[in-house]
Amino acid sequence: MGKLKSLAIFVTLGCLLISTNILALDSVRLTGLLETEAYYHEPNEGDSESDIELATAELHIEAIRGNVLGHLSFLYEQNATDLEVDESFIRLNLSKIYIKAGHTYAPFGNFTSNMISDPLTLELGETRKTVAMLGFDDAVYGSIYAFNGASSEVGDANKINQFGLNLGFAQETDNSSFNIGINYISSIADTDSMVGYFEDENPDVLENLDSSVDGIGIHAVFNFATLNLIGEYVSALDTFKSNELEFNNVGAEPKTWNLEAGYNFQALNKDMTLAVAYQVSDGAVTLGLPKTRILASLGIGVYDDTTLAFEISNDTDYDENDGGTGTNSSKIVVQLSYEF
Repeated sequence: MGKLKSLAIFVTLGCLLISTNILALDSVRLTGLLETEAYYHEPNEGDSESDIELATAELHIEAIRGNVLGHLSFLYEQNATDLEVDESFIRLNLSKIYIKAGHTYAPFGNFTSNMISDPLTLELGETRKTVAMLGFDDAVYGSIYAFNGASSEVGDANKINQFGLNLGFAQETDNSSFNIGINYISSIADTDSMVGYFEDENPDVLENLDSSVDGIGIHAVFNFATLNLIGEYVSALDTFKSNELEFNNVGAEPKTWNLEAGYNFQALNKDMTLAVAYQVSDGAVTLGLPKTRILASLGIGVYDDTTLAFEISNDTDYDENDGGTGTNSSKIVVQLSYEF
């Protein structure tokens, strides 16, 4: 009985402490995203597949006190990502300059898309690291950051050995906006897909690169009233050695780009977006990317913050001479999403 009483007192004091801290904050924001998808897939090899999945369950918590923002988010993706801490960082806002430190997505690539599926640029370039970053926010924005990369040259492991740069220009008016930018990373081998490939297929390479292969990302996103246009390019800036990442019996220089157009309109008293996209990769057959991907999608705002979307896509694999199958695959996806 004494232990239960002590526990009750402890919990009560803890709740009071948490409540006091919350009241002392300027604001606490709780947001999230839920996405359920049903799909039918005709792969380029093997039998067709279909399933219903909880594609995304995402929760974000932001606490603001004065010039300090703390961000914590959790992510679960059925059959892809176990429940995990997706991001956790502190941001100090000093007028238009900020300092950011923690586990977050590096500003390498933009990845804006109307589609359900991730663009090939994201599949190559998305990079989540524990970083220290110095940046500025305005019409012209930018940042510089450093991190201990999974990739390194011989004898350079377990150090803060990689960095990145980000610079862009964004502006918004009542019925139009644009965002153009360029990103640089000192080792493209540190993107999530590249690290995953090396860990699975060639684990000795990551800490024994002959030399780091840097990467570049360029994007332009335009919105004109009912029309939006997206263009993005993500690429290595040099070739890997053939024993590190190979393409056609020589060192690979993986690259991707995405071209997309969307049209916003109203029908049946609902907001709708019709979009098409053409995506290409080069030198990325060993990373499991298709040579080309063509997509079309229709998104319908059924309620506030609730969207029903349909997508059809067709992938063309690399030719057999390039290490692929030379065949096509197709996929149909229906997604119900809710943001809060």
